[in-house]
Amino acid sequence: MGNKRRVVVTVHHRDELSLGNNRDRLGYEAFHWGILCNAYDVSDGATIDPDTWQDLNPSREWYFRPKHGVDPVRSGRLLGRIIIGKVPKNITDADIKALLADVPLPAQNATPQQSCVT
Repeated sequence: MGNKRRVVVTVHHRDELSLGNNRDRLGYEAFHWGILCNAYDVSDGATIDPDTWQDLNPSREWYFRPKHGVDPVRSGRLLGRIIIGKVPKNITDADIKALLADVPLPAQNATPQQSCVT
């Protein structure tokens, strides 16, 4: 049981959005929240084509993106994490990716607004 991958809830700093009046105005959304067992996240940010420098996400749609070789402690934005479980040894990285890829992403222009908190 000792070396199972852990499932953690993480909270990350969002620069000026996490400070002062923004913290009061945004509440929980002043921080980025995530579930981490391997490095995956979702984003509605720009995706730049490395060859053409064109934005591949001009409408700012949310998308799922796996990340490889990431140490969240070295990000400089990680504020804390809470272990909520462990991944059984028979569950593969592909199983985790498939499960997380099926989680509904925040909807653009939803009322109320959706984010990584909702």
